[in-house]
Amino acid sequence: MLSIDYRLDTNVMGLRSWTFRANKGIRNMASHIHARNITTHDPIQVKLLEEQCIVIDENDQQIGADTKKNCHRMENIDKGLLHRAFSVFLFNSKKELLLQQRSDAKITFPGYWTNTCCSHPLSVEDELDVQDNIGVKRAARRKLQHELGIKPEQVIQGVKLAVVR
Repeated sequence: MLSIDYRLDTNVMGLRSWTFRANKGIRNMASHIHARNITTHDPIQVKLLEEQCIVIDENDQQIGADTKKNCHRMENIDKGLLHRAFSVFLFNSKKELLLQQRSDAKITFPGYWTNTCCSHPLSVEDELDVQDNIGVKRAARRKLQHELGIKPEQVIQGVKLAVVR
């Protein structure tokens, strides 16, 4: 496990990265993607499913890339398809966790309350860098800005990064 610090203004950001594996919640989400006609959803959300995730082996070595949609399909998960993912937990000075309610426009789990932010490092040069998990950190900063409007330059050294499987 790595321990790296980040701070966001006076808030503390905890960042977790893991290999995406099938559990009950993931199985439900994967079935949800497969079963629904996603073309009836918000076009931005449908486009995001085409982002290229980093496909990995059991040792977290990159072996390719595939769309987020394909990575989340139950048939592919059952075949052992793994990809990188992360989850951000942002706390204030009172150790209160910032939760967000997922948009009703989301294809998976619309309207659900969840952690501060989660997503995937993408198969792009800046996010493929595995040294000191810098690619995952860049991905987290990208998604914090996209989902919460937190600019990358606002995220400075300060909290823990736990890399787990």
